[in-house]
Amino acid sequence: MLILGVKMLSAQSPVLNGRITVDGRPLTGAKVEVGTSGRFVLTDARGAFHLDAAPEPLRLKVSHPACEPLDTLFESGVVGGLNDVKLECKQRIFEIPQAVVIGSRGNAGFNRAGAGQTVSKKDLEEIQPVSANEVLRVVPGLNVVDEEGLGLRPNIGFRGLDPDRSRYVLVLEDGVPVSLGPYNEPELYYAPSIDRMVGVEVLKGSAAIEQGPRTIAGVVNYRTEDPPPTEQGRLSLQGGPGGYTSALGTYGNTVGNAGFRITVLRKQSDEFGMLRLRLNDITTRFRWIISDRSIMGFKAGIYQETSNANYIGLTNAMLEAGGNDFTRLAPDDRFRVRRYSLSGNYSHRFTERLQIDVLMYAYTTQRDWCRQDFTYSALDASGQMVAPPIDWSGVTWGDTTVSGGAIHMRNSTGNRIRSYEVAGADIRLKYEMEIGRSLHTWTLGVKSISEWAHERRVNGTYPGDISGTISDEEMRPVLGISAFLSDRITWNHLEVVPGIRIENMYYQREILRGKYNGETIDTNIIGKGRLVQLIPGASLVYKVHEVVRIYGGVHRGFAPPRVKDAISTDGTDVQLDAERSVNYEAGVRTQLTGHLTTELTAFLLDFSNQVIPVSESSGAGGGAGLVNGGGTRSQGLELSMQMEEVPLNKNGWNISAHVAATFTDARFSEDRFNGSGESRVNLRGNQLPYAPRWTTNVRAEFAHNTGWMLMLAMQHTGAQFTDIRNTIDPSANGQAGRLNAFRVVDAGLRHQWEKYKLHSSLTIRNLFDARYAYTRRPQGTRVGLPRMLFVGLSKEF
Repeated sequence: MLILGVKMLSAQSPVLNGRITVDGRPLTGAKVEVGTSGRFVLTDARGAFHLDAAPEPLRLKVSHPACEPLDTLFESGVVGGLNDVKLECKQRIFEIPQAVVIGSRGNAGFNRAGAGQTVSKKDLEEIQPVSANEVLRVVPGLNVVDEEGLGLRPNIGFRGLDPDRSRYVLVLEDGVPVSLGPYNEPELYYAPSIDRMVGVEVLKGSAAIEQGPRTIAGVVNYRTEDPPPTEQGRLSLQGGPGGYTSALGTYGNTVGNAGFRITVLRKQSDEFGMLRLRLNDITTRFRWIISDRSIMGFKAGIYQETSNANYIGLTNAMLEAGGNDFTRLAPDDRFRVRRYSLSGNYSHRFTERLQIDVLMYAYTTQRDWCRQDFTYSALDASGQMVAPPIDWSGVTWGDTTVSGGAIHMRNSTGNRIRSYEVAGADIRLKYEMEIGRSLHTWTLGVKSISEWAHERRVNGTYPGDISGTISDEEMRPVLGISAFLSDRITWNHLEVVPGIRIENMYYQREILRGKYNGETIDTNIIGKGRLVQLIPGASLVYKVHEVVRIYGGVHRGFAPPRVKDAISTDGTDVQLDAERSVNYEAGVRTQLTGHLTTELTAFLLDFSNQVIPVSESSGAGGGAGLVNGGGTRSQGLELSMQMEEVPLNKNGWNISAHVAATFTDARFSEDRFNGSGESRVNLRGNQLPYAPRWTTNVRAEFAHNTGWMLMLAMQHTGAQFTDIRNTIDPSANGQAGRLNAFRVVDAGLRHQWEKYKLHSSLTIRNLFDARYAYTRRPQGTRVGLPRMLFVGLSKEF
């Protein structure tokens, strides 16, 4: 909001002094022009300006890149009597191209043709998240599985799909992919830090095909803060048990047509559960408003993480014994991530109907992981314990009287040294035209992504050894080229959006060293392949009433196979098909009052070929995925309700409430056999792993006009199977067996001193100190964090 304060000092050819602000902050460099005379002045650092004479009638034109133009006329005879006049205009909003997938203008979310949700800056302030997982759980349809407690490596499942490493989800930051490789390696071993975000967009349904290349589940887009229109800064601190500290500093300004923001985050812990962490995250954003029709932006980021993350979990005997849930079983493990990113975007509106958006980006990720080897205890035919391995380190965890009930740590390590390089370009042309009584908005997009992966495994001979013998080495270049065309057709109260996408993927696997016939040898095996896929989709939204919308959509889901699954170790292209599905959704969205918004969606994901991953992170060892595995079906209902600031009484209290609930039935829909001989079973009808039938998130906040706020939240996750055979009883090693339902309650207290722009918070996670197992991945059972208290303080300047 722009405010112009004007004070007239004389009725005779008055001198004019004024001051321009944006949201109470001085606006520097605003151009104040007097009518058509050509006379103008610029506001100073305090936002003030001075005119020696103000003619009558007086016409003031105020312009600034950060604000909408202001043109105000004062009639003759009025100017001399003016005193402290305040004129207002809206702050100009620039949506940098590709920075959003839903949008924030007007009723963009309410009118969208498909299910989705935006978690706003206000929501983030209420939740006071320690982990991004806490934020994503407020969106219905998502099952988010913890790993280390801070959401550093999220496991996000959409609508019954396997959450392992978020393989089915396209995750973006300001419109740019963040996975190791969008085509080649979709796993999230890095995720944007929620501390520096101002919002999260989640998009489901056919609109996801516009993003790509993965269009099965949906899109998660993290949004960072734009450069501010005036000088602005913030310092935030959060502390908790185990030496947990999060410190965030951000500063930005706009001078003339150029704006910038720099954000620095430091995060660390000594004993956050089992996690020891040191994390540095620096991001800079620049924006240059070239003209009223053109805008350009740049962004650069540096991310460095060192932690003791590992795969090893509790055996069932250790779980039942209790008391050692967070013992560091492999204290010498080391996980290091170094990520450097750069992106630039440009948007130009040729006419009111024709616009081009260009996005270019590049990033590199170095992921080095030193993990100590281990083996499980075993009993021979007579029930006697088999001796530990010859390279046993002397450390054993668990119950050695049970086969698989104990873990023998070994004097060896496997160092997974991996680097990934990604460069991409996304060009989109939008054109509006009228045909008859309908408005058509055409979008033509072309995208290219080049990827390069280099992987090595180095075997060490003692815990923590990062040197040793190279046992495996390979490189995998990928080139993906795609094109997209859609037409947003608006006619009366109906909007229909048909679209089609074509994906063209060229891939290669070059194996330089590997193990063949029990011997590690140097090789020069090269395998190549190509995949072409046509991905159609359509969605619609119909305005039943001013406060009611119905929507629906259908699209083909697509996920390209990982290269190391598609090409075997002998270089053969095994013709592994892409995962394909036909996805449907239909729902109704209401905005019954100014306070209450609801969204109810029915969905169906019908897979003709779903590859169930077989990887270490999925808890199934190494190797390739199932070859063209067969059909699955996931169907269910999603409900979202948001009630904002409803007055409770006349004493200044109001309540806000948010509900996200999902029912999911995800099963194998065709014959699929697992095992051999007497253990061979048909999986048809079995539930998919990690697809709980019920998930619910409820949050309520009570706020008083004095600045006090009380928050209560509850997360419920229903019972779920952890393997494709739907094993009920837990295995001895803790890697299989049904997980019981669990619920966690959080509470928080906040206070805002608006006069001093100071915010404080006190948050309790797991208020009732519930003990529960939430996953059996990657290799053993993991228990949720105990009750933890966090204190936060934030100061704006």
